[in-house]
Amino acid sequence: MYVVKNIGEFLQSIEEGTPYYFTSKFSFEPSEHYLLEEDRKALHLLREIQKNEEFFHSQQSYYWGTQNDRFLLISPMVIDRLFFELQGRNVVFRDYAPVLFRVNPEEHKLPLTFRLEKGAAGEFELDVADLRDVIFFESYGWLFQDGTFYKLSPSQKDIISKFFSSMGPYGESSLLVAQQQMETFISYVMPGLKEIGQVEVAEQISDQIVSPPLNVKMFIDDRDERMSARIEYHYGNIVIDPFREEVTHDSKQDIILMRDMEKEQEIMKLFESTPFKYNGKECYIEGDNEIYNFMFTAVPKLAQKAELYMSEAARSLTLLKDSKPITKIDVDSGGNLLEIRFDMEGIDEQEVRQILQSVVEKKKYYRLSNGAFVSLENETFQTMNQLFTELHINKSQLKAGVLQLPVYRSLQVDEIISEGAGIQPGWGRSFASLSRN
Repeated sequence: MYVVKNIGEFLQSIEEGTPYYFTSKFSFEPSEHYLLEEDRKALHLLREIQKNEEFFHSQQSYYWGTQNDRFLLISPMVIDRLFFELQGRNVVFRDYAPVLFRVNPEEHKLPLTFRLEKGAAGEFELDVADLRDVIFFESYGWLFQDGTFYKLSPSQKDIISKFFSSMGPYGESSLLVAQQQMETFISYVMPGLKEIGQVEVAEQISDQIVSPPLNVKMFIDDRDERMSARIEYHYGNIVIDPFREEVTHDSKQDIILMRDMEKEQEIMKLFESTPFKYNGKECYIEGDNEIYNFMFTAVPKLAQKAELYMSEAARSLTLLKDSKPITKIDVDSGGNLLEIRFDMEGIDEQEVRQILQSVVEKKKYYRLSNGAFVSLENETFQTMNQLFTELHINKSQLKAGVLQLPVYRSLQVDEIISEGAGIQPGWGRSFASLSRN
C-alpha cells in the first residue's frame, strides 16, 4: 500500500487522466491501471470537495482548511453524499477495515443498550456505558461504533447530543435520577432512549410503572363577556392540571406514571394557538373577535382531540351555528322587478337585514342581540356573498329587507343560487312561470 503525499494533486491526476508519482518503485499510470466505476465516483466527489476548499482558501485569507497536504477537510454539507458513495468500497477508519455505512436511519437500529436499575440510596441509576464506546460526530450527524458508521435522524442526533452533555467531561458510565424526577424521566426521556437504542428496565421498577391511556377533558364557560377554559389530563384515576402541574389520584401504591407526552404536547400546541391568556389562576379570553375565532375555528379542532364540556352560557353562543338563510324569489305585481326576500329561522326581520348588510361588508360574523354568533364564513353565506358581489348590491338596497332587481337578472340569480351551497330557495309562482318561459 502506498501513501498519497498530496491528495489534491492525486485527485487532479485522476480527473485529468495523467500519471501520478508515488515512489521510485510505483507510479499510477492511467494507461496501465484502472479504477472501478464505483471508486471513480467517490474520487470525483472528493475532487469537487478539494476544489471548493481551494476556492475558499483563495478568496478568504483567514480560511485555513487543513494544513496537511495528505488530508482533505470534509464539510458537513457533503458528508452524506460522500458516505453514500463509499458504501461497499474498501474504506479504512482507524483500525477498522472495511468500514460499513448505514445511511438510512429508518432501516437500522443503533447498537446501544441502556439499563435502568434501582440505586443504593433509593434513587434510580441509568447505565449509559454504551455511549462511551461510540464516536459521535455531532456536526455531521453520524455515529461510529465497531467498524460501522450510522446516519442519525435529526431527533436521534438531538437526543444523543443531550446525553453526551449530561455525561460530563469524563464520560460517566451511569446517570442518577432522583425519585421525584422519575415521572419526568419515564415520560420525557424514556421515549427518546427507545429511539436511539434498546432499554432494559429492572423488574422492581417496571412493576411500578403504569401507563393508562390519556383522556383529555376541556371545560369551557362564558360569564360576563369573558370566556374561561380549563384542561385536564386523565390517566385512569390520575388527574393532571397542565397549567398548575397539580396531580390528584386515589391510589395508595407507589407508582410511576408514564405520560403520553406526544398527545399532551399536541393538545397544548393547539390550545396555545388560540387567543387564551393565563393569569396564573385561569385561562381566559375577552372580546367578540377572540371569542368567535375560538368557538368557530379552534373548538372543532379541539373536539377531535378532547372531550369538550360547555356550560349553557358557552353553548348558547353557537346555538345558531347551522342556521341557514331561506330565500323567496318572485316577480312583483307589475311584472317589472324581481323581488328576493330573506329569512332565517329564529331570527327577527331586523336582525336578518343586519346580517345581510354584514355579508355585503364581508364581515366574518354577526353577533345577535341575545349574544349568539352567526358565522358568515360558511358555504351558505359565501354563496350569498357571491350573489351580492356579482349583482353589485350595496347596503342601502337591503335596508327594506327585500332586494329588488331588474327581471332580466332572473337567470343569473337562478344560476348562482342553484349552483351555490346551503341556501334554501323558495320560488314564487310568477318567477317559476318566468323561468319556464
